[in-house]
Amino acid sequence: MPRARSTLKAAREEKRTATPWKRRIGSACQLAASQNASFAAYSPRPRARGSSLPMGSMATREARGTNPKAPPPQKPLKKHRYEAYNSLHSLANAYRKPFEVPAVVVVGAQSAGKSALVEALMGFQFNEVGGGTRTRRPIALQMHYNAACDEPAVYIMDERFVGGEPVADGAPHERRATLAEARRFIEEENRRLERDAHRSFEAREIVIRVEYRHCPNLVLVDTPGLVGDVTAADEADDARDSPTRRNLKLQAREAYELALSKAKQRSAILLCIDDHNDWGLASAARRLCADADPTLARTVVVNTKLDTKLVQFSGARDIMRFLRAGVLGDLHPRLLAGPFFTSVPCGRVASPISSSGDTYDRKDD
Repeated sequence: MPRARSTLKAAREEKRTATPWKRRIGSACQLAASQNASFAAYSPRPRARGSSLPMGSMATREARGTNPKAPPPQKPLKKHRYEAYNSLHSLANAYRKPFEVPAVVVVGAQSAGKSALVEALMGFQFNEVGGGTRTRRPIALQMHYNAACDEPAVYIMDERFVGGEPVADGAPHERRATLAEARRFIEEENRRLERDAHRSFEAREIVIRVEYRHCPNLVLVDTPGLVGDVTAADEADDARDSPTRRNLKLQAREAYELALSKAKQRSAILLCIDDHNDWGLASAARRLCADADPTLARTVVVNTKLDTKLVQFSGARDIMRFLRAGVLGDLHPRLLAGPFFTSVPCGRVASPISSSGDTYDRKDD
C-alpha cells in the first residue's frame, strides 16, 4: 500500500505541474505522427518501480505478475523503431538522398511565435531570437526523452560543424556540442546565406539531436519564417519594382517554396502557426498548409500570442466566438486538430552567448 500511494502521488503531481497546452499540442503531434507514419512516438510517462514500461500498463502488470523480482522486460519495440528512424533520417541528410520524413513540420510567418512554441515543446531555448530571418536552413530537431539528462545533451550532424567532440559509432559528421556552440553554428549559417549572391535559403536541413528529461520523443522540422504573401500579382509587378523590393519578393518566394517542399511530404504532420485574430482571414501559414494539404487533414493549427489579442476584441462574446473557432471548423471540416492557443512567456529573449559556456532557459510554463 505505501508503494501504491507514493506512485499515485507522483502521477498526480506530474499531472498538476504539466502545462495543459504543452501536453495537448505534444500529444496531438505525437498521435498524428504515429497514425500518419506508422510509427509510435515514445512519450515519457510515470513508470512503476523496477519496470522499463509506463506505470499502469498491462505489459508491466503481466511482467511483474506474482513474482516482484522478475527481470524487467526489454525496451518497447516502438522505441527501437523511433531510434531506427532517426538513424535513417541522419544518413539521408548526410548523403543528400531523398527521404520521406515522418515528422512534424512547423510552418509560420516571421515574428508569429514559431520558434517560441518549438522551444517550449523542447523544454529549453536553443536558437537566437529577434527581428528578421533567423532560420535560413530548416532545422530538424530529433528530441529524445532521457530521464538521466538534467541538462540538454546536444549533438549536431552537419559536415560544416567542426566544433564540439566527435561521437564514437555515431551518425556521419555527428559531434557533441554545447548549447552555445549550437546557437553559434546556426547563426554562422544564417550569415553565410545572407552573403550568398545566388540564394538566401538552403533546403538541406541542420540535424540536431537532443536528449533531455523535459522533452518528448518527437521530430520537429523548423522551417524558415514566411515573409509576406506570395501571389501572382507579385510576379506581374516585378518589372516596376525597385531592386530592393524585387530582392525582398525573391526572398519571400524562396522561403515559401522551401517550406512548401517540406510540407508536401505526405508523411509529415503540419504544425500551422497562425497569429491572426479573425478565422475568416487566412494567414500566410494557413494558405501554405492548404497548398500542401488541401483539406488540412494532416494539419494542426496553433494560434499564438493570445494575451496580446484579447485587447483587440470589443467584449467577452467576441472573445468566446474567437476561442470556439466555429468559422475555422466550417472552412476546414477535416482539420486534424486545433486550434490550440498559446502565449509567449515573459523573459523569452535569450541571454547573450558567451564563449565559455551555455545559457539556456527552462520552459516550465
